[in-house]
Amino acid sequence: MKHFVIAIGREFGSGGAEIGKMLAARLGVKCYDRTLIDLAVEKTGFVKDCLVQEDESMTVLRKSLLSIGSTGTPLIADELMQAECDIIRQLADGESCVIVGRCADYVLEDRTDVMNIFICAPDSYRIERVMKDHDLPKDKAARFMRKKSSQRAGYYKYVTGDEMGNNSRNQLRVNSAAFGGSENTARMLEAAVRIRFEED
Repeated sequence: MKHFVIAIGREFGSGGAEIGKMLAARLGVKCYDRTLIDLAVEKTGFVKDCLVQEDESMTVLRKSLLSIGSTGTPLIADELMQAECDIIRQLADGESCVIVGRCADYVLEDRTDVMNIFICAPDSYRIERVMKDHDLPKDKAARFMRKKSSQRAGYYKYVTGDEMGNNSRNQLRVNSAAFGGSENTARMLEAAVRIRFEED
């Protein structure tokens, strides 16, 4: 196949991270998700625990409060964001890969070798996954899902100015529940990627 980068956005609880890993394995390439935090830490020298707390959960209000100060120095979250953007571009230049989250669709939007996929699922399916993955009862799983979904959407909105999962960068929107779960969804996406990037 031609050189390619698959940027996967996902609703919390849809199985997007798992699907990304499965898809990468089927395509014989690496999958990058939270590992980008570690790469960004190495590049910026920030303490990892601080970055993990800020990662994908920064609301506009919190960022505004953190930015108050007389020094005019960049926010930790903004420097992390810039470091991750640089790393994403380097990865895209250097290898075919799958990148989950990190607003990769936005960072790489001007490239023709990128396929943007958004993984969604009905609330009921997502709640069941959260119950299983986090060992929570249904009511707590539902609240946790809504909280994480709001945080993730807020982060995406802050970085891109667009609505997550509902913008022109999405080339393929997939309901993982409709395909019977992560493995079948990954198989379907593999076929789509191979059609898109097959050699002429």
